[in-house]
Amino acid sequence: MPARTLARPTLQPALAAAGAMSAATALTLWATVLVREWPRLMATGKICGADQGLFAVFGHCPACYPAAAATFMAMCCAGALIAGGRSLDGR
Repeated sequence: MPARTLARPTLQPALAAAGAMSAATALTLWATVLVREWPRLMATGKICGADQGLFAVFGHCPACYPAAAATFMAMCCAGALIAGGRSLDGR
């Protein structure tokens, strides 16, 4: 009788959960940026400006950076999930 082997664990459920949480976080943060910067957008046509203080690097408000990071994380998780279903040899 051959020895039983354990099933190989996958990261698919963790990637799916991390991607969903990152996407929800990104949507929330981008909504926060839009609500916070709405008066500036209506007045000047720009969503962010350089008068935000010390945290305004490259002319963006402090809320843009975590929103961009959460968007990047969600896209990376989605890419890993898509790539995880494919093998390198095409089978």
